[in-house]
Amino acid sequence: MHPPPLPPPPPPPYSLPLPPPERVSKSLLSGRPTCFFVRSEQGRRKRGERRGEEGGSQFAAGFSPPTPSCSVPLSTHGKQEMPWRNKWTTHAQRFLPVISKLMTKRTDDPSARDLIDGTRFPPERPPSSQAVDSSRDSMTLSKRRKTLALLLLALLFSLMFATFLFSFPLQDHFFKHAFHLAASSKVPPCACRRCMTEANNDTWFAKRFNQSIHPLMTRDNSVLSEETFKWWQLLQQEKRPADFDEVVDELFRLIPDHVLYADAGPERCRTCAVVGNSGNLRGSRYGHLIDSSHFVLRMNQAVTDGFEEDVGSRTTHRLMYPESATDLDNATILVFIPFKTLDLQWMISALTTGTINYTYAPVMPRIKANKDKVVIYNPTFFKYVCESWLEGHGGYPSTGFLSLLFAIHICDKVNVFGFGADQRGNWHHYWEKNLQDGAFRYTGIHDGDFEHYVTNILADKHKIQMFRGS
Repeated sequence: MHPPPLPPPPPPPYSLPLPPPERVSKSLLSGRPTCFFVRSEQGRRKRGERRGEEGGSQFAAGFSPPTPSCSVPLSTHGKQEMPWRNKWTTHAQRFLPVISKLMTKRTDDPSARDLIDGTRFPPERPPSSQAVDSSRDSMTLSKRRKTLALLLLALLFSLMFATFLFSFPLQDHFFKHAFHLAASSKVPPCACRRCMTEANNDTWFAKRFNQSIHPLMTRDNSVLSEETFKWWQLLQQEKRPADFDEVVDELFRLIPDHVLYADAGPERCRTCAVVGNSGNLRGSRYGHLIDSSHFVLRMNQAVTDGFEEDVGSRTTHRLMYPESATDLDNATILVFIPFKTLDLQWMISALTTGTINYTYAPVMPRIKANKDKVVIYNPTFFKYVCESWLEGHGGYPSTGFLSLLFAIHICDKVNVFGFGADQRGNWHHYWEKNLQDGAFRYTGIHDGDFEHYVTNILADKHKIQMFRGS
């Protein structure tokens, strides 16, 4: 037989048992001053009975340990100021494993929230299904109200923006900044220091300038709209006009059918000199400057022989119509301006048979020109110049104004010479002395004053550079 087990050694005098882990105050974990409250033996025994423990009788009868001060931190309990502090320091050291275990528990664990005095927080009860449904309905209603408010705000903003955009007083201001942003975000339209087609916050120019209409006619764009065809036929009415489509087809069997001058881009810097016929060119000495341009445009029967120092000697393009025709060399491009179907028939005849010698006035039956360098001024572009730039002033534009707009649409920099009156206010051609100064200015067909007004606006906006001569 084995001897009976020895009874456990008696506890040392005034020793206290280690409280259960759930009795440790959370303040031990935070390092703040901690109070250890121990109930009486009766209270401990009652709790021990509820827990099914037997440690409740380990307390000495009637023993009540002294209560430490709550204002003293745990780190000061080791000082030998009072005897009871040494005992509580020993117990605090025994609590360290328990504290380490508690630090790993969830804060919502009821056992981790117990106080050392036995007080427990009641467990949290889940909300009832009715409360949950009520909360959800409240949240849904709040979301719907917010969504409705945002929709109303967006609708109000849209209406305000539409009113701002289409109100006449603010229209120019809006497009001004729109063109500024577009110009700052895109690559330059040409390689020149100043590109003529740049918007530069200029709504006046942007509303008139339209690069989608090509200045020259080809077989593809020769199909005119009914409105354009009627407008063009009324410029110089014919009694029995020929079939337009048949005449165009015959014309492009004779001259080239190519799309020219559609090479605009950031690598091109094409300079053009538009040389008018004004008497202010006399004594100007612009000849060298004019000849230094890539393209030199002259019009009608302008002469250069004997005036080279003032007007230059080069001519790359000559713009004319049947009644103002003249002979050209093989290197000059003939830009033919038709006012009616008969004019297209005359162009065919002047390069071949020479059978047509009269339109509304006597004309040259034949002309010297290189048929491979003949191009046709587009009637659609003609109408665009009259309506967009001249706003319907006059019967139709003059050859000089048509030449200027032609250059604006195919060049990057345009210099203008020989437009307007001379310094004495006289209007005449530089190669002749007109005894009736200014008579050609008031023909009733061209509105010379309005053309002069638009030309000056283009110069003021630095779209063209005017050389006013002497």
